[in-house]
Amino acid sequence: MRLGTWTKRAYAVCLSAVLSSAACGGDDDKKTDNSGIGEGDGGSGNTGNNGNVGGNNNGNGSANTGNNSGSNNGESDGGAGNNNGGNPSDGGATTGGDAGPVCSMPCDDAVDCTTDTCVTGGRCAHELNPAACAAGQSCHPMTGCTAGKACAAAADCADTDGCTANERCDAALATCKFDPLDGDDDGVPPTVCGGGDCNDDDARIGPGQSERCNGVDDDCDGNIDDGAMCEEGAVCKEGSCQCDTGRTACGRSGSCVDLQTDPDNCGACGTDCGPAGTCTAGVCACPAPGMMCGDSCVNTMTSNDHCGGCDTDDADRSCSRNQACVNGMCADCGSAGQACCTSGGSSDGCPGTLTCMGTPGTPGAVCACASPSMMCGESCTDVTSSETDCGGCDKPCAEGEQCQSSVCTACGDLGEVCCKRTNGNSYCNNPGGGGGGGGGMLTCDATTGKCVE
Repeated sequence: MRLGTWTKRAYAVCLSAVLSSAACGGDDDKKTDNSGIGEGDGGSGNTGNNGNVGGNNNGNGSANTGNNSGSNNGESDGGAGNNNGGNPSDGGATTGGDAGPVCSMPCDDAVDCTTDTCVTGGRCAHELNPAACAAGQSCHPMTGCTAGKACAAAADCADTDGCTANERCDAALATCKFDPLDGDDDGVPPTVCGGGDCNDDDARIGPGQSERCNGVDDDCDGNIDDGAMCEEGAVCKEGSCQCDTGRTACGRSGSCVDLQTDPDNCGACGTDCGPAGTCTAGVCACPAPGMMCGDSCVNTMTSNDHCGGCDTDDADRSCSRNQACVNGMCADCGSAGQACCTSGGSSDGCPGTLTCMGTPGTPGAVCACASPSMMCGESCTDVTSSETDCGGCDKPCAEGEQCQSSVCTACGDLGEVCCKRTNGNSYCNNPGGGGGGGGGMLTCDATTGKCVE
Protein backbone atom coordinates (compact mmCIF):
# COMPACT_ATOMS: atom_id res chain seq x y z
CA MET A 1 0.00 0.00 0.00
CA ARG A 2 1.42 3.40 -0.95
CA LEU A 3 1.82 5.38 2.21
CA GLY A 4 3.73 8.36 0.82
CA THR A 5 4.18 10.11 -2.52
CA TRP A 6 6.49 8.06 -4.71
CA THR A 7 8.68 9.71 -7.27
CA LYS A 8 10.57 6.68 -8.44
CA ARG A 9 9.74 2.98 -8.33
CA ALA A 10 11.97 0.03 -9.05
CA TYR A 11 9.33 -1.73 -11.15
CA ALA A 12 11.47 -4.62 -12.38
CA VAL A 13 12.81 -5.43 -8.91
CA CYS A 14 9.34 -5.43 -7.36
CA LEU A 15 7.81 -7.61 -10.07
CA SER A 16 10.63 -10.11 -9.72
CA ALA A 17 10.08 -10.28 -5.97
CA VAL A 18 6.33 -10.74 -6.34
CA LEU A 19 6.75 -13.53 -8.85
CA SER A 20 8.77 -15.41 -6.25
CA SER A 21 6.01 -14.82 -3.66
CA ALA A 22 8.26 -12.50 -1.63
CA ALA A 23 7.45 -9.05 -0.33
CA CYS A 24 9.05 -6.30 -2.32
CA GLY A 25 10.35 -2.96 -1.30
CA GLY A 26 13.23 -2.63 -3.74
CA ASP A 27 16.86 -1.76 -3.18
CA ASP A 28 16.59 1.57 -5.02
CA ASP A 29 13.05 2.64 -4.10
CA LYS A 30 13.00 6.27 -3.02
CA LYS A 31 10.34 8.62 -1.80
CA THR A 32 10.26 12.25 -0.81
CA ASP A 33 8.45 14.28 1.78
CA ASN A 34 7.75 17.98 1.70
CA SER A 35 11.28 18.75 2.90
CA GLY A 36 12.84 16.70 0.14
CA ILE A 37 14.55 14.29 2.52
CA GLY A 38 14.96 10.89 0.83
CA GLU A 39 14.19 7.68 2.61
CA GLY A 40 14.80 4.04 1.77
CA ASP A 41 11.80 1.82 1.70
CA GLY A 42 12.25 -1.72 2.91
CA GLY A 43 15.49 -3.66 2.49
CA SER A 44 17.31 -5.73 0.00
CA GLY A 45 15.79 -8.99 1.26
CA ASN A 46 18.11 -9.78 4.17
CA THR A 47 16.26 -10.83 7.28
CA GLY A 48 16.48 -11.04 11.06
CA ASN A 49 19.02 -8.84 12.84
CA ASN A 50 20.99 -8.27 9.67
CA GLY A 51 18.33 -6.50 7.60
CA ASN A 52 19.38 -3.84 5.13
CA VAL A 53 17.77 -0.53 5.68
CA GLY A 54 17.04 2.43 3.56
CA GLY A 55 18.48 5.67 2.68
CA ASN A 56 20.61 8.61 3.67
CA ASN A 57 19.41 11.96 4.85
CA ASN A 58 20.86 14.14 2.13
CA GLY A 59 24.00 12.10 2.50
CA ASN A 60 24.36 12.84 6.19
CA GLY A 61 24.36 9.53 8.02
CA SER A 62 22.73 6.21 7.26
CA ALA A 63 20.05 4.18 8.93
CA ASN A 64 20.89 1.76 11.70
CA THR A 65 20.35 -1.92 11.08
CA GLY A 66 18.75 -4.89 12.80
CA ASN A 67 16.66 -4.08 15.86
CA ASN A 68 17.95 -0.51 16.06
CA SER A 69 15.67 2.20 14.76
CA GLY A 70 16.79 3.96 11.58
CA SER A 71 18.24 7.43 12.03
CA ASN A 72 17.88 10.55 9.92
CA ASN A 73 14.58 9.27 8.56
CA GLY A 74 16.19 6.00 7.43
CA GLU A 75 14.21 2.85 8.10
CA SER A 76 15.13 -0.50 9.61
CA ASP A 77 13.44 -3.69 8.50
CA GLY A 78 15.37 -6.34 10.46
CA GLY A 79 14.69 -7.84 13.84
CA ALA A 80 11.61 -9.29 15.45
CA GLY A 81 10.48 -6.35 17.54
CA ASN A 82 7.42 -4.23 17.00
CA ASN A 83 7.70 -1.45 14.39
CA ASN A 84 11.17 -2.60 13.33
CA GLY A 85 11.38 -1.50 9.76
CA GLY A 86 10.60 2.16 10.17
CA ASN A 87 7.58 4.25 10.87
CA PRO A 88 4.61 2.73 9.00
CA SER A 89 3.33 6.19 8.21
CA ASP A 90 6.56 6.83 6.27
CA GLY A 91 6.38 3.66 4.24
CA GLY A 92 7.95 1.20 6.68
CA ALA A 93 6.22 -2.05 7.62
CA THR A 94 5.40 -3.14 11.14
CA THR A 95 6.78 -6.64 11.56
CA GLY A 96 7.47 -9.04 14.39
CA GLY A 97 5.60 -8.87 17.67
CA ASP A 98 3.99 -11.63 19.68
CA ALA A 99 0.89 -12.17 17.54
CA GLY A 100 0.54 -13.36 13.96
CA PRO A 101 3.07 -14.45 11.34
CA VAL A 102 6.35 -12.59 10.88
CA CYS A 103 7.59 -11.55 7.45
CA SER A 104 11.31 -11.04 6.85
CA MET A 105 10.71 -7.99 4.65
CA PRO A 106 8.24 -5.09 4.75
CA CYS A 107 5.02 -5.98 2.95
CA ASP A 108 4.43 -2.54 1.44
CA ASP A 109 4.16 -3.09 -2.32
CA ALA A 110 3.97 0.67 -3.02
CA VAL A 111 0.49 0.22 -4.50
CA ASP A 112 -1.93 2.57 -2.78
CA CYS A 113 -5.06 0.51 -3.48
CA THR A 114 -3.97 -2.81 -2.00
CA THR A 115 -4.14 -4.00 1.58
CA ASP A 116 -0.75 -5.51 2.43
CA THR A 117 -0.56 -8.18 5.12
CA CYS A 118 1.86 -10.81 6.38
CA VAL A 119 0.15 -14.20 6.10
CA THR A 120 0.84 -17.69 7.35
CA GLY A 121 4.28 -18.88 6.34
CA GLY A 122 5.84 -15.44 6.73
CA ARG A 123 4.86 -14.25 3.24
CA CYS A 124 3.24 -11.05 2.07
CA ALA A 125 -0.22 -10.87 0.53
CA HIS A 126 -1.63 -7.88 -1.33
CA GLU A 127 -5.42 -7.75 -1.44
CA LEU A 128 -7.15 -5.32 -3.79
CA ASN A 129 -8.95 -2.35 -2.27
CA PRO A 130 -10.45 -0.29 -5.13
CA ALA A 131 -12.42 1.79 -2.62
CA ALA A 132 -9.16 3.49 -1.66
CA CYS A 133 -9.12 5.33 -4.99
CA ALA A 134 -10.76 8.70 -5.52
CA ALA A 135 -13.59 9.44 -7.94
CA GLY A 136 -12.37 9.24 -11.51
CA GLN A 137 -9.60 6.79 -10.57
CA SER A 138 -9.35 3.03 -10.95
CA CYS A 139 -7.21 0.55 -9.02
CA HIS A 140 -4.43 -0.89 -11.15
CA PRO A 141 -2.89 -3.93 -9.41
CA MET A 142 0.65 -2.80 -10.24
CA THR A 143 0.62 0.98 -10.38
CA GLY A 144 -2.14 1.78 -7.90
CA CYS A 145 -4.85 4.40 -8.18
CA THR A 146 -4.79 5.60 -11.79
CA ALA A 147 -6.67 8.54 -13.26
CA GLY A 148 -8.72 7.55 -16.32
CA LYS A 149 -8.51 9.32 -19.63
CA ALA A 150 -11.38 11.36 -21.02
CA CYS A 151 -14.01 9.41 -22.91
CA ALA A 152 -17.32 9.80 -24.69
CA ALA A 153 -18.06 6.10 -25.22
CA ALA A 154 -16.86 2.69 -24.05
CA ALA A 155 -14.83 2.31 -27.24
CA ASP A 156 -12.62 5.19 -26.08
CA CYS A 157 -11.52 3.14 -23.07
CA ALA A 158 -10.26 0.00 -24.83
CA ASP A 159 -6.65 -0.76 -23.93
CA THR A 160 -4.08 -3.51 -24.32
CA ASP A 161 -3.24 -3.81 -20.62
CA GLY A 162 -3.75 -7.45 -19.61
CA CYS A 163 -3.96 -6.51 -15.92
CA THR A 164 -7.20 -4.55 -16.33
CA ALA A 165 -10.71 -5.76 -17.05
CA ASN A 166 -14.19 -4.40 -17.73
CA GLU A 167 -12.96 -1.15 -19.28
CA ARG A 168 -15.84 1.30 -19.48
CA CYS A 169 -16.72 4.96 -19.75
CA ASP A 170 -18.18 6.67 -16.69
CA ALA A 171 -20.63 8.98 -18.42
CA ALA A 172 -21.08 11.25 -15.40
CA LEU A 173 -17.35 11.92 -15.14
CA ALA A 174 -16.60 11.42 -18.84
CA THR A 175 -13.68 9.35 -17.60
CA CYS A 176 -12.51 5.83 -18.38
CA LYS A 177 -12.64 3.34 -15.53
CA PHE A 178 -11.64 -0.31 -15.23
CA ASP A 179 -11.50 -3.16 -12.75
CA PRO A 180 -8.24 -4.82 -11.70
CA LEU A 181 -7.79 -8.27 -13.16
CA ASP A 182 -9.02 -10.87 -10.67
CA GLY A 183 -10.33 -13.90 -12.52
CA ASP A 184 -11.47 -15.88 -9.45
CA ASP A 185 -12.82 -12.90 -7.47
CA ASP A 186 -10.73 -13.74 -4.41
CA GLY A 187 -9.48 -10.18 -4.03
CA VAL A 188 -5.93 -11.04 -5.09
CA PRO A 189 -4.63 -10.30 -8.61
CA PRO A 190 -2.63 -12.95 -10.47
CA THR A 191 1.10 -13.16 -9.92
CA VAL A 192 1.89 -11.67 -13.33
CA CYS A 193 -0.04 -8.56 -12.27
CA GLY A 194 1.70 -8.21 -8.95
CA GLY A 195 -0.82 -9.90 -6.67
CA GLY A 196 0.80 -13.26 -5.96
CA ASP A 197 -2.24 -15.41 -6.92
CA CYS A 198 -0.60 -18.36 -8.68
CA ASN A 199 -3.98 -19.64 -9.97
CA ASP A 200 -6.39 -16.84 -10.80
CA ASP A 201 -9.00 -19.38 -11.93
CA ASP A 202 -9.57 -20.96 -8.49
CA ALA A 203 -10.54 -18.91 -5.43
CA ARG A 204 -9.32 -21.72 -3.16
CA ILE A 205 -5.79 -21.07 -4.31
CA GLY A 206 -3.88 -17.96 -3.33
CA PRO A 207 -1.66 -16.39 -0.64
CA GLY A 208 -2.92 -17.22 2.84
CA GLN A 209 -5.03 -20.22 1.80
CA SER A 210 -4.69 -23.50 3.70
CA GLU A 211 -2.56 -26.14 2.05
CA ARG A 212 -4.53 -29.27 1.13
CA CYS A 213 -3.10 -32.66 0.28
CA ASN A 214 -3.87 -32.56 -3.43
CA GLY A 215 -0.61 -32.12 -5.33
CA VAL A 216 -1.28 -28.39 -5.75
CA ASP A 217 0.45 -25.32 -4.31
CA ASP A 218 -2.68 -23.99 -2.60
CA ASP A 219 -1.04 -21.10 -0.76
CA CYS A 220 1.19 -20.01 -3.65
CA ASP A 221 4.43 -20.19 -1.67
CA GLY A 222 6.20 -22.25 -4.33
CA ASN A 223 5.88 -25.50 -2.38
CA ILE A 224 3.36 -28.27 -3.02
CA ASP A 225 1.45 -29.83 -0.11
CA ASP A 226 3.79 -28.37 2.51
CA GLY A 227 2.01 -28.54 5.88
CA ALA A 228 -1.04 -30.32 4.43
CA MET A 229 -3.01 -32.15 7.12
CA CYS A 230 -4.21 -35.76 7.00
CA GLU A 231 -6.14 -37.86 9.51
CA GLU A 232 -4.32 -39.59 12.34
CA GLY A 233 -1.92 -42.24 11.11
CA ALA A 234 -1.77 -40.86 7.56
CA VAL A 235 0.72 -38.60 5.83
CA CYS A 236 0.54 -36.60 2.63
CA LYS A 237 2.39 -38.36 -0.18
CA GLU A 238 2.30 -37.62 -3.89
CA GLY A 239 -0.84 -35.51 -3.64
CA SER A 240 -2.95 -37.79 -1.45
CA CYS A 241 -3.20 -38.87 2.18
CA GLN A 242 -1.64 -42.29 2.57
CA CYS A 243 -1.11 -44.52 5.56
CA ASP A 244 2.21 -43.94 7.25
CA THR A 245 4.79 -46.71 7.53
CA GLY A 246 3.51 -49.50 9.78
CA ARG A 247 -0.17 -48.64 9.28
CA THR A 248 -2.85 -50.14 7.02
CA ALA A 249 -6.09 -48.68 5.65
CA CYS A 250 -9.06 -50.65 7.03
CA GLY A 251 -12.81 -50.36 6.70
CA ARG A 252 -14.93 -48.24 4.39
CA SER A 253 -13.47 -45.04 5.84
CA GLY A 254 -9.95 -46.23 5.10
CA SER A 255 -8.74 -45.37 8.60
CA CYS A 256 -5.03 -46.04 9.03
CA VAL A 257 -4.52 -48.53 11.87
CA ASP A 258 -1.65 -50.49 13.33
CA LEU A 259 -2.47 -54.16 12.79
CA GLN A 260 -0.01 -55.06 15.52
CA THR A 261 -1.88 -53.26 18.30
CA ASP A 262 -5.42 -52.39 17.15
CA PRO A 263 -7.92 -54.69 18.96
CA ASP A 264 -10.53 -54.02 16.25
CA ASN A 265 -8.15 -55.00 13.45
CA CYS A 266 -5.66 -57.36 15.03
CA GLY A 267 -3.30 -58.97 12.53
CA ALA A 268 -5.71 -58.21 9.69
CA CYS A 269 -8.49 -55.76 8.92
CA GLY A 270 -11.75 -56.79 10.61
CA THR A 271 -10.23 -59.19 13.18
CA ASP A 272 -11.97 -58.06 16.37
CA CYS A 273 -10.50 -59.11 19.70
CA GLY A 274 -13.76 -58.35 21.48
CA PRO A 275 -14.68 -55.76 24.12
CA ALA A 276 -12.31 -57.22 26.70
CA GLY A 277 -9.56 -58.34 24.33
CA THR A 278 -6.17 -56.86 23.62
CA CYS A 279 -3.94 -57.03 20.56
CA THR A 280 -0.23 -57.69 20.94
CA ALA A 281 2.10 -58.32 17.99
CA GLY A 282 -0.95 -58.89 15.77
CA VAL A 283 -2.40 -61.61 18.03
CA CYS A 284 -5.54 -61.27 20.15
CA ALA A 285 -5.21 -61.97 23.84
CA CYS A 286 -7.96 -62.33 26.43
CA PRO A 287 -6.66 -61.31 29.85
CA ALA A 288 -8.60 -62.18 33.01
CA PRO A 289 -11.42 -61.83 33.79
CA GLY A 290 -12.03 -62.15 30.06
CA MET A 291 -12.88 -65.42 28.34
CA MET A 292 -12.86 -66.36 24.67
CA CYS A 293 -16.45 -67.02 23.71
CA GLY A 294 -16.44 -67.94 20.05
CA ASP A 295 -14.12 -65.46 18.31
CA SER A 296 -14.56 -62.73 20.86
CA CYS A 297 -13.06 -62.00 24.24
CA VAL A 298 -15.74 -60.99 26.74
CA ASN A 299 -15.80 -60.10 30.43
CA THR A 300 -18.00 -62.83 31.86
CA MET A 301 -18.37 -60.87 35.11
CA THR A 302 -20.44 -58.17 33.39
CA SER A 303 -21.53 -59.52 29.98
CA ASN A 304 -25.30 -60.00 29.70
CA ASP A 305 -24.74 -62.43 26.83
CA HIS A 306 -22.11 -64.54 28.61
CA CYS A 307 -22.73 -64.07 32.33
CA GLY A 308 -20.45 -66.31 34.43
CA GLY A 309 -19.26 -68.20 31.33
CA CYS A 310 -19.76 -68.58 27.62
CA ASP A 311 -23.34 -68.98 26.43
CA THR A 312 -23.62 -72.21 24.44
CA ASP A 313 -26.34 -74.61 23.30
CA ASP A 314 -25.63 -76.68 26.38
CA ALA A 315 -25.35 -73.85 28.87
CA ASP A 316 -27.64 -70.79 28.86
CA ARG A 317 -25.55 -67.94 30.26
CA SER A 318 -27.52 -65.00 28.88
CA CYS A 319 -29.50 -62.68 31.15
CA SER A 320 -33.05 -61.62 30.36
CA ARG A 321 -34.00 -58.04 29.48
CA ASN A 322 -34.94 -57.23 33.08
CA GLN A 323 -31.73 -58.69 34.44
CA ALA A 324 -28.14 -57.51 34.64
CA CYS A 325 -24.94 -59.50 34.93
CA VAL A 326 -23.34 -58.51 38.21
CA ASN A 327 -20.19 -60.28 39.34
CA GLY A 328 -20.94 -63.19 37.00
CA MET A 329 -24.53 -63.62 38.19
CA CYS A 330 -27.80 -62.62 36.49
CA ALA A 331 -29.78 -60.41 38.87
CA ASP A 332 -33.12 -58.63 38.57
CA CYS A 333 -32.52 -55.02 37.70
CA GLY A 334 -34.18 -51.66 37.26
CA SER A 335 -36.44 -51.46 40.32
CA ALA A 336 -35.67 -49.60 43.52
CA GLY A 337 -32.98 -51.46 45.46
CA GLN A 338 -32.17 -53.72 42.50
CA ALA A 339 -29.08 -53.73 40.31
CA CYS A 340 -28.79 -51.15 37.55
CA CYS A 341 -29.61 -52.70 34.19
CA THR A 342 -26.82 -52.87 31.62
CA SER A 343 -29.02 -53.22 28.53
CA GLY A 344 -32.28 -51.59 27.56
CA GLY A 345 -34.10 -49.16 29.79
CA SER A 346 -32.75 -45.68 30.50
CA SER A 347 -29.25 -44.50 29.76
CA ASP A 348 -28.07 -44.96 33.35
CA GLY A 349 -29.69 -48.38 33.81
CA CYS A 350 -32.67 -47.29 35.92
CA PRO A 351 -36.16 -46.36 34.67
CA GLY A 352 -38.29 -43.34 35.47
CA THR A 353 -37.16 -41.14 38.35
CA LEU A 354 -34.72 -43.72 39.71
CA THR A 355 -31.00 -43.09 39.48
CA CYS A 356 -28.19 -45.63 39.31
CA MET A 357 -26.02 -45.27 42.37
CA GLY A 358 -22.75 -46.49 40.91
CA THR A 359 -21.63 -47.83 37.55
CA PRO A 360 -24.10 -50.21 35.85
CA GLY A 361 -22.80 -53.79 35.82
CA THR A 362 -20.51 -53.37 38.82
CA PRO A 363 -21.12 -54.79 42.32
CA GLY A 364 -23.04 -52.40 44.58
CA ALA A 365 -24.57 -50.39 41.73
CA VAL A 366 -28.30 -50.22 42.55
CA CYS A 367 -31.30 -48.18 41.49
CA ALA A 368 -32.46 -45.69 44.10
CA CYS A 369 -33.93 -42.23 44.55
CA ALA A 370 -31.39 -39.47 44.63
CA SER A 371 -31.34 -37.56 47.93
CA PRO A 372 -33.43 -35.84 49.24
CA SER A 373 -36.09 -37.82 47.37
CA MET A 374 -37.69 -41.03 48.63
CA MET A 375 -39.61 -43.77 46.85
CA CYS A 376 -43.22 -42.96 47.70
CA GLY A 377 -45.58 -45.19 45.79
CA GLU A 378 -44.06 -45.81 42.38
CA SER A 379 -41.98 -42.67 42.01
CA CYS A 380 -39.29 -40.68 43.74
CA THR A 381 -40.71 -37.75 45.73
CA ASP A 382 -38.87 -34.76 47.17
CA VAL A 383 -39.94 -35.03 50.80
CA THR A 384 -38.50 -31.63 51.64
CA SER A 385 -41.27 -29.84 49.78
CA SER A 386 -44.06 -32.34 49.01
CA GLU A 387 -47.47 -31.34 50.48
CA THR A 388 -48.49 -35.02 50.61
CA ASP A 389 -45.18 -36.53 51.69
CA CYS A 390 -43.58 -33.89 53.91
CA GLY A 391 -40.57 -35.35 55.71
CA GLY A 392 -41.51 -38.87 54.62
CA CYS A 393 -44.04 -40.86 52.62
CA ASP A 394 -47.76 -40.35 53.48
CA LYS A 395 -47.18 -37.33 55.72
CA PRO A 396 -49.56 -34.69 54.34
CA CYS A 397 -49.65 -31.10 55.56
CA ALA A 398 -52.88 -29.62 56.97
CA GLU A 399 -54.84 -26.89 55.22
CA GLY A 400 -53.00 -23.57 55.54
CA GLU A 401 -49.67 -25.30 55.95
CA GLN A 402 -46.89 -25.78 53.51
CA CYS A 403 -44.00 -28.25 53.50
CA GLN A 404 -40.77 -26.38 53.93
CA SER A 405 -37.49 -28.18 54.66
CA SER A 406 -39.43 -31.42 55.40
CA VAL A 407 -41.66 -29.71 58.03
CA CYS A 408 -45.32 -28.71 57.67
CA THR A 409 -45.34 -25.02 58.52
CA ALA A 410 -48.16 -22.46 58.73
CA CYS A 411 -47.51 -19.88 56.06
CA GLY A 412 -48.77 -16.81 54.34
CA ASP A 413 -50.31 -14.80 57.20
CA LEU A 414 -48.81 -11.87 59.06
CA GLY A 415 -45.69 -12.96 60.93
CA GLU A 416 -45.71 -16.42 59.36
CA VAL A 417 -43.19 -17.74 56.88
CA CYS A 418 -43.88 -16.94 53.28
CA CYS A 419 -45.62 -19.60 51.24
CA LYS A 420 -43.87 -20.94 48.15
CA ARG A 421 -45.41 -21.82 44.85
CA THR A 422 -44.33 -24.84 42.86
CA ASN A 423 -42.17 -22.57 40.65
CA GLY A 424 -40.25 -21.39 43.72
CA ASN A 425 -41.81 -17.91 43.98
CA SER A 426 -42.82 -16.71 47.47
CA TYR A 427 -46.19 -15.19 48.35
CA CYS A 428 -48.34 -14.14 51.29
CA ASN A 429 -52.11 -14.52 51.88
CA ASN A 430 -54.02 -11.38 50.93
CA PRO A 431 -57.75 -12.25 50.86
CA GLY A 432 -59.77 -9.37 49.51
CA GLY A 433 -56.71 -7.19 49.23
CA GLY A 434 -55.93 -7.17 52.96
CA GLY A 435 -54.00 -9.65 55.03
CA GLY A 436 -53.47 -11.38 58.30
CA GLY A 437 -55.56 -9.13 60.53
CA GLY A 438 -53.33 -6.09 60.06
CA GLY A 439 -55.47 -4.60 57.34
CA GLY A 440 -52.54 -3.80 55.07
CA MET A 441 -51.15 -5.56 52.04
CA LEU A 442 -48.74 -8.35 53.06
CA THR A 443 -45.47 -8.87 51.32
CA CYS A 444 -42.71 -11.39 51.75
CA ASP A 445 -39.61 -9.96 53.43
CA ALA A 446 -36.62 -11.31 51.55
CA THR A 447 -34.37 -11.04 54.62
CA THR A 448 -36.53 -12.84 57.21
CA GLY A 449 -38.61 -14.95 54.85
CA LYS A 450 -41.78 -13.91 56.70
CA CYS A 451 -44.91 -12.03 55.71
CA VAL A 452 -44.91 -8.38 56.76
CA GLU A 453 -47.09 -5.36 56.13
